[in-house]
Amino acid sequence: GALEWAAWDHQGPVDLSDLFRFPLGVTGTRFKADASALTPGVTYTFALRDAPASPSSSGADRAWLTVTAAAAPSGGSCSLSPASGEALQTDFTVSCAGFGGPGAALTYEYGVDDGSGVLSGGSPLGTATLRLPAGAAVRAA
Repeated sequence: GALEWAAWDHQGPVDLSDLFRFPLGVTGTRFKADASALTPGVTYTFALRDAPASPSSSGADRAWLTVTAAAAPSGGSCSLSPASGEALQTDFTVSCAGFGGPGAALTYEYGVDDGSGVLSGGSPLGTATLRLPAGAAVRAA
């Protein structure tokens, strides 16, 4: 049968019909929440269940997950060196440090984006070296 997602927090059911907050919707086996969809510090339970036969009934839970949304990291800074250079030639070093959050074991990810998507991935470390690709409209991300 068909499957659907349900969610609730300490106040009751969570509306999963907002496609801006939950872009994959509430049907199917995949679920994705926008970063702004969950309130930091609040515990949520997400359940994948059989779709109910009628609107007045509820489906049986197949699987569920309970998570507490983390607060965004704060207090740190990032730097880029050198401040300018040549595409395809200059190695740019980006460093981030000092970020923290309650119970957070942070990792960092760096990349280069030409406006159409990430061209080169980064490192889970606090420092990475990147080389810009050819093109006029490139920015470090």
